[in-house]
Amino acid sequence: MYLPKVGDRVVVKDEWLEGTGTIFFIDEPKLYVHYEHPIQVEFDEPYDDGEQRMYRCSMLEIAPLEVS
Repeated sequence: MYLPKVGDRVVVKDEWLEGTGTIFFIDEPKLYVHYEHPIQVEFDEPYDDGEQRMYRCSMLEIAPLEVS
């Protein structure tokens, strides 16, 4: 099981968007409370028209970025 850390490069896949970024913040006490979205990811590229790059998600919606 992947245990995320601040600074990890990840792929975010959820029902609204998909993209790559870096973990910026983790609310450690709530890491397993998935509905509170305890992980904050800064995307490499904006994910909407408002130029938003920060996104909150759960551990179920991220995977480590495979670098080749």
